[in-house]
Amino acid sequence: MPYACSTLASTSVEDIAAVNPGTKWFQVYVWRDRALVKEMLGRAKAAGFGAILLTVDVPVGGNRERDGANDFTIPPKVTWRTATQALAAPGYLWDLMTTPEIRPANFVHMKIDGGLIGFINTQFDRTVTWDDARWLREAWDGKLAIKGIVTPEDAQRCVAIGADAVWVSNHGGRQLDTAPASIDTLPGIVDAVAGNAEIVLDGGVRRGSDIVKALALGANAVALGRAYLYGLGAGGERGVRRALEIMDSELRRTMALCGRSRLSALTRDLIFKRTLP
Repeated sequence: MPYACSTLASTSVEDIAAVNPGTKWFQVYVWRDRALVKEMLGRAKAAGFGAILLTVDVPVGGNRERDGANDFTIPPKVTWRTATQALAAPGYLWDLMTTPEIRPANFVHMKIDGGLIGFINTQFDRTVTWDDARWLREAWDGKLAIKGIVTPEDAQRCVAIGADAVWVSNHGGRQLDTAPASIDTLPGIVDAVAGNAEIVLDGGVRRGSDIVKALALGANAVALGRAYLYGLGAGGERGVRRALEIMDSELRRTMALCGRSRLSALTRDLIFKRTLP
């Protein structure tokens, strides 16, 4: 299982590499400062990251209403609202007040004070085009996935510029709340790619049966976000391990109940979709 590190992760690529000798991917955005992008690519390469994931569905930050409702900021701040919420979990509040601030560790030299969306709108380049994706393809000599694809036409553009993988994603539904579910866009993208690139899907993968559905519809792999983060929040490293064990056992059980003993046998005929009258 590869580990994908966010550009805005709270641990640096170097510190991650020090404890993870396995397969590592690095997720990137196109920042206004291209020199900063190249610097991060060099650091990721030096730290043993073998692939980059270019996220293209955040030209501007979505209206993430829950961030405001929960006083979510980077770094986190203790406010009256967060303090009263934390009274039910005093250990969390104490940890927040007594440990180093949570900041994007790869950019400790940059001032980030306030909401995540404000930072995105200030630092991320809104003028990103396919030419930027081509530039990144030329600047990076490892594997490249383009993340945030929801249409067959864009999937074909990814293949045309030399992407190794098309990453089907609606950014967890946090960018555009009426965007289609990624699982619904998957079959058309699979047909358009026609085996010329790997296909990864994320969004709504909560159970092993969700993995079966995605693979049956043509994905080569799925990515997990909330599933392992819930385990992390509940039990740290042991919680992550348990979450992955649950996903694995559910995957195997679902395959057995579908009468399929190999991943390659997960085909579209397993999927029945209701049609509305």
